[in-house]
Formats: sequence, structure tokens, C-alpha cells
Amino acid sequence: MRTFILAWAWVLVTAVAGWSQSASDTLQGKRLPVGSDGIPVGQLPPVLIERPGLTKAQQRELQRKIRDYEKLRRNIQLVYPLARACSDIITKVNTDLAAETNPAERKKYLLRLEKEMFERYESRIRNLTLTQGKLLIKLIDRECGASAFALLDEYRSWRTAAFWQLVAGFFGASLKSEYDPQQEPLIEHIVREIERGEDQHFRVVYH
Repeated sequence: MRTFILAWAWVLVTAVAGWSQSASDTLQGKRLPVGSDGIPVGQLPPVLIERPGLTKAQQRELQRKIRDYEKLRRNIQLVYPLARACSDIITKVNTDLAAETNPAERKKYLLRLEKEMFERYESRIRNLTLTQGKLLIKLIDRECGASAFALLDEYRSWRTAAFWQLVAGFFGASLKSEYDPQQEPLIEHIVREIERGEDQHFRVVYH
């Protein structure tokens, strides 16, 4: 809950700061001009707002759900750019391969691309937690329209896909995981906010 309150406070302070800069320094000291008079302006410390009528146990459960939601949002902010990058890369690969008919050259191209992608993204992916990794697999399916397993099968080989599926299985994950927005309403809500540019803490940087 405290994180939620601070987030809204940040939005409010940012909006006021942006307005004041565009108002040609109309804020004098710590007073907001209103007609010929002024209103004192100050920053209040964050407060905890609780829903009335709930027991302490219900309040704790509510706060736990809010913390879980904020954690999910942070994880999506971290892995969504990688899923977007994957989609962009696949679009480029399909275009490039369509223009190359020589099987040997196509294979060289894919191996070269794999090396480039490993150098660019390996450290970021290696630092993901298991939860973030599972989320990334789902978002790849959302952005690419195919599971990670299907993509490996198509662009490398079934054997490669099966190997990495086996590795993922040891960690309780599956490259065959598919994304269903009906089953993941919170994820879909957060991603759509990002896509509409409504997530104030998100900036897509993936190249």
C-alpha cells in the first residue's frame, strides 16, 4: 500500500512541477497565485489509506495483494521489452530469409544472428529470476503469436527446442507455455497500459 501511495504522490508532484514550469514561474516562493491572493503550497508526507469496514486480517490480505500487484508490474516492466525485441527480431528474420533462397546462406545467417543476440541479451536474461523468466516466456507467446518452443523448433530444430524444454523443466518452467489474456487479466491490464503509454514508470529500451 505504501508503494501504491508513493506512486500516486510521484505522479501528482510531477504534474504540478510540469505545470509550474510552463506557467512562467507563476509560483512565487511556496504560494500558488489565485487571483490577487495566493494559497500556501507544501509537500505532505505519505499516509496509509485503509479501506473501512475490513478486519485486520482482511487489511493484511489487501495489502499483500497490492504488494503482489506492484511486484508483477515491476517484473513486466523488466521483461516486456525483451518480448517486444523478440517479436521485432522475428519480423526481421522472416523478411531476410524470404530474400535468401540458398540453404547454406540461410543457416549462416541464423548462426550469425544467434551469436549477435547472445552478446546483446545474454547478461540481461541471465540475471532474470525464475518468476521473471516464466513471465518472459508467456509474453513472448503474446508478442510473437507462438511459444518459445515453437520458435526454437522453427528457426533451429526440434532437437534444440526439446533440449531447452528439458532444461526449463528442471526449473519448473515450460517453453511451451502459451499466453491467454482471459487467464492472465492482471498481466494483460498492465501490458495494455504500457502499450497505450499510460505506465508512467515505463520506457521501452530494448535495442
